[in-house]
Amino acid sequence: MIIILLLIPLLCISFTLFVMSLIDFILNNNYNLIIILATVFINIVLSFFIIKLFIKSNEDIPKILNLDKISNLIHGYFSFINMFLYGLALIINSLLFKINIYNIITGIIITILFIYITFEHVFRTDKIVLTLSSIDDTKEGIKCLYFCNNNDEMYEYYIKEGTYKEDAKYLCKIGKSSKSIKKIIKEVIDMD
Repeated sequence: MIIILLLIPLLCISFTLFVMSLIDFILNNNYNLIIILATVFINIVLSFFIIKLFIKSNEDIPKILNLDKISNLIHGYFSFINMFLYGLALIINSLLFKINIYNIITGIIITILFIYITFEHVFRTDKIVLTLSSIDDTKEGIKCLYFCNNNDEMYEYYIKEGTYKEDAKYLCKIGKSSKSIKKIIKEVIDMD
């Protein structure tokens, strides 16, 4: 936990330097490639370690354990936020100063990709019925529910409390790209 407390200020400083470099580029047309590349690199590396250490140091919280499967997606999305800010800076700078078609097109492509990835891979979910195949008491007070679908794909979901029955079917909200359970909605009772 102490390492996280040391890394978070470094990440904040690096991210602030990155944003300030982009603001300087937008307002003064001063493009410092070395600072931008160095701060982006530091942001990407530090965010990776912070996410992994945060999950590892909070293994007694089920919601955090559920994030472990998608930690690489969270890190990738954070990295893509850096690219999105860079794309916006390219567009705004080209509109304020000399129009540069290359910068505008690059900025628009990055912005469109960011919007598409946000809606398609972050917010989009599917609701599917999964069968609870087994329940495992992983740690004190935390249970791991193992679900499977008709294709024998396995899903894990950690909970602290609740009554769930093995071999019962549950309607679950699944992340479209992460293929991980976001929420167990309700038990589905077969009416034969």
